[in-house]
Amino acid sequence: MKPLTFDTHLGRLTMEQYLGLAEGMSPKVAGRMLTLAADYANDIVGLHGDCLDPRHDRATLAHLGRAATRAETRLAQLLVLAAQHCGEPTLADIPRAIRSTMKTAGHLRSAICLMAIDAEQRGRDDRIAA
Repeated sequence: MKPLTFDTHLGRLTMEQYLGLAEGMSPKVAGRMLTLAADYANDIVGLHGDCLDPRHDRATLAHLGRAATRAETRLAQLLVLAAQHCGEPTLADIPRAIRSTMKTAGHLRSAICLMAIDAEQRGRDDRIAA
């Protein structure tokens, strides 16, 4: 289960709380960071697969693009946390691994957004032609 939001007033965990950073950085927390990064990347991969369904209209594609952007934003927040807390030489590869995951996720998110823009443009062209 990933943290849904960063609002502690509603009783939801922040990313730092979810990872266990309050107790300090450890290999276990670094492993949680990598797992969470993979979860966010898998979300984007799944959204990209959903976008390939030709039955989706432009509103659905726009929704999928926004969802992919949210997942990429959370991945970027995770990268910042990793860069801040993984200063030990034994954990130095954690931010690099998350950055690599983020590059792949960014390419897929861009493809999703391009599909949404293309569908929006086709919709405008259809309205103009009518």
